[in-house]
Amino acid sequence: MRLGYGFHVAAPLSPSHIDPEAALSLGIISRHPIRSSSLTMLPNPNLQTRLNTGALWRMHNKGLLTASIAVDGEDLMVTSGHVFPFHRFGASAQSAEFSRVFDDVSSHLMRSMRLGRSVVSIDLNDPNATNLLASSIGRNRFQVAPSDHATTRKGRKQDFLLYSADLRLLDVTILPTESDHAYCEMSVESNSEKTRNP
Repeated sequence: MRLGYGFHVAAPLSPSHIDPEAALSLGIISRHPIRSSSLTMLPNPNLQTRLNTGALWRMHNKGLLTASIAVDGEDLMVTSGHVFPFHRFGASAQSAEFSRVFDDVSSHLMRSMRLGRSVVSIDLNDPNATNLLASSIGRNRFQVAPSDHATTRKGRKQDFLLYSADLRLLDVTILPTESDHAYCEMSVESNSEKTRNP
């Protein structure tokens, strides 16, 4: 690959609404070998809404993709995730009717952490959604990398970086891009070895 990342895994989730020949997907790229990967599809509430054009917009599938990456003889679990944009459909992520979605997110994260050191990059589509992941965030679980920066062009903070308790956070970088989301990166350290998670 041109970026110097020789290993990758991708999981198509839904047909693209932008390009009919493409798919909306989750992906992970790595400089190190990817041993295995797993995908958790989140339960789709199948909400619908009308766009300003009058077109009917249906909620796309979302999920979490985790790759086990061999880094210096140890497995690093890397997760890329995307949760439903409830607010775009006149609903709220905080509603009890969607609790199973966040329960499934927490379950996936805890499974990955049991397999090794873990880092997560996830679009929760809600600035307060981390409070819905109480079973996976906290002491001896995942930590949220602190940042006050917005991660979307509209000034919302909805993308989050998480790291397991056996890692130490060194740095967080949030940079605007030409897309609708910012570039989010964190540096973490374990046993005096640094791992970067863009």
